[in-house]
Order: sequence, then C-alpha cells, then structure tokens
Amino acid sequence: VKKDSKPDRYIAIRVTRHQQLLFDDGNAVRYYAIVTNHEGRGEDVIHWHREKAGTVEYVHDVTKNNLGAGIMPCGRFGANAAWYRLCLLTYNLLSAFKQIGLPEKLHKARPKKLRFRLLCLGAKIATHARKTMLKVAAAVESIGELLVLRSHLPRLLHSG
Repeated sequence: VKKDSKPDRYIAIRVTRHQQLLFDDGNAVRYYAIVTNHEGRGEDVIHWHREKAGTVEYVHDVTKNNLGAGIMPCGRFGANAAWYRLCLLTYNLLSAFKQIGLPEKLHKARPKKLRFRLLCLGAKIATHARKTMLKVAAAVESIGELLVLRSHLPRLLHSG
C-alpha cells in the first residue's frame, strides 16, 4: 500500500425483496457490497455505482463483437489473457479518442464506424519542393475530423 494513498471505503447494501420469485432460493434479503475510494455521501456513491450497471454489458459487447475478444487465439490461458487485455486496451484507447479528440456526433460511435471514418483512409505520401505531403482520398469532413483528432493527441497523452 502506498504511503499517500487513501484507504478503500466499504459500503454494504441490504435489499429486501417485495415480490416472490418463481424459483426462490429461500433468501428474502440480499446483500451487496461496494468497495471504492470515492468521497461524498454514501447515497451518492451508491447512485453513481448503479448508473454504471449498463456500461459493463456495452463494453463486453463491443470487445466481443467488434474488437476480437469473442474468439480466443489459442488454448493456452496466458496467451488468451494477454489477448483479452489487448482488446480492453484497444477499447480504452478508442474511448479516450472519442471523448477527447472527436466531435460530439462520434462520441457514441462503435469501433467499426471509427475504423471506416478515420483509421482506414486511403492515402499517398508525396514529396515535392522539399515538402512532404499526405494526399488523403476521403471526404473533406473525414479529413477535418482526422486533423482535429491529431491536434488533440498531446492532450490525450498527458491526461491522467
């Protein structure tokens, strides 16, 4: 444990069921725990935690169906774990690109759309009169988005 790090905060939630289940397990009360280092009222932390409930399923869907985590490369556990970590790293980088460097209309774009709009552009490197140019075969809108993304890269590199 680092010297200056804050200890984790533990919040316990007790939920009493008001309706019977078809396949009841005999427990009328369920207990849940949240471990966090967020400050603030416990009620606010619980509300923040519950807001995230759908985001995990979205991340799983995108990594599995768009970034290659649905099919593992081999039968070795370590290699598959590294592959999944690489998929999650790619997801995190794309999320950071969307939030920091892209226009509002692309913030919810899936990786396939980003790939075709920004990453898979046909281009040719040309030199003339001591200048090197990149001739991009794409719509002006895509080139503009690419330039905006490029201008935000230093901000992305230095963000926490």
